[in-house]
Amino acid sequence: MNTKDFFKAARYYDQRKEKLNEQIERLRSRAEGTTPSYKPKVKGGERKSRYDGIPKLLELEQQVDDMDRQFNAVLGEIRAVKDPRQQDVLWLYYIDSWSWKEICTALDLSRTLAWQTHAEALEAIDATKSQHIE
Repeated sequence: MNTKDFFKAARYYDQRKEKLNEQIERLRSRAEGTTPSYKPKVKGGERKSRYDGIPKLLELEQQVDDMDRQFNAVLGEIRAVKDPRQQDVLWLYYIDSWSWKEICTALDLSRTLAWQTHAEALEAIDATKSQHIE
């Protein structure tokens, strides 16, 4: 995965994490024998144990932990960029999910300069990574 793809994954982190946390809450409620809201139950059919969802619950919690690690890695990469303008462009685009128009307005940049700054920041990160590998 290249740096740009790695950072893109962070853009939708909050949405994915919120959905996973909702699933976790439903599974926890079921395992505890409670429900977050009242829903009448239909009688009959196959009865499932409240413990059936525990393996799925553990898997979802692991996914959230993995996402947190990846997100923190993205934050660390952005904080390591030395140029403040490059850092701002990366932060606003990948962490705050701003559009290019919003970034250009806030930082008083042309769209071309914003894209150039973004590309230079990604190149700087890639160069730093290759120096650590060598």
